[in-house]
Amino acid sequence: MPNLYIPQYPSCNTNKCIHSTTVTYPGFPFPPYTPLYPSYHHVQAYHHSFATHFELYPYIRFNHSLESAYWVGDASNGFWELSISTDGPREEIIPLNNTLAHDLRHSSRITRHFDHLAVAIGRNHYPKFPVWADDAATNEWLRNRKGRRIMHSIYFREPEEFAGKIILVVGAGASGADIVIQSSGHAKKVQLQSITFVVGGDG
Repeated sequence: MPNLYIPQYPSCNTNKCIHSTTVTYPGFPFPPYTPLYPSYHHVQAYHHSFATHFELYPYIRFNHSLESAYWVGDASNGFWELSISTDGPREEIIPLNNTLAHDLRHSSRITRHFDHLAVAIGRNHYPKFPVWADDAATNEWLRNRKGRRIMHSIYFREPEEFAGKIILVVGAGASGADIVIQSSGHAKKVQLQSITFVVGGDG
């Protein structure tokens, strides 16, 4: 099942050039003939190639969730104590200093100690919806015509689902602009609205 909180649709292309330091690891360029603005398939293959080349997969664990993280010690000395739960196939964890805190064969939760902790979940991981001044009016508008709905761009997957519909895209950021382009060939009408200008056009 795809992760609904990842804006990764089949026709998605990145808005960063492959020469940008935000998408390319130093000394490890994208392969030749990669599009200047690659699709997520290219980016996924690139990360897989990087991890394989540097033999990183033994240190990566999938289907694990961080439940809590605490610093144990003082400002000079200490360690991070992490409580981690597992979901799916049990995997052997490579222990720190060859000391396994808990045996995964008997528990779905382990405690690990680390010298460093990097939190990289992304600042826009969870979608935000506007707070309406009159929720009743909004609900009435949604009920008045079958098929009306309000959705966040993170849930966009296939432009074909908007075939024959009138769409208002609020926000002219990378996601909004791309959704306008993707859906304009299928929707009856697409209108893009931002803070400073409004662009409308028939699909």
